[in-house]
Amino acid sequence: YTTAAPTHTHISVKCAYDWLQSSDFSNERLHQLIRFFKQELATLEGLVLIDSHSAIQCIVIPGNERCRMFASRLQTAGLDIRPILSPTVPKGKERLRICLHSFNTEAEIIQIKEVLQHSLKMESSL
Repeated sequence: YTTAAPTHTHISVKCAYDWLQSSDFSNERLHQLIRFFKQELATLEGLVLIDSHSAIQCIVIPGNERCRMFASRLQTAGLDIRPILSPTVPKGKERLRICLHSFNTEAEIIQIKEVLQHSLKMESSL
């Protein structure tokens, strides 16, 4: 019995580090997507985008139930976006956590924007 990670795990980690240090690795595509995401979502009125330059982007959706509802609509649209709820974050600062990856597309970001726009319109019509 051992709690040590199996050998193949150590080899996988070593390979990942080697690749990250190689000339073949580039984060430029990811940085382009982050900029695109921030530009697209900045046009949505009524939502606050937390300032971040990383691949993890958050949109404040105050209220646990409201945040869950927005996340559910995004998930129904096929997007794996999770709510971060109080008490994990302060009450009134609940948020959607969006993790961008270099394999994401501009179309997926536009889809996020459209689902959020639709959700905001549905709220305002109530």
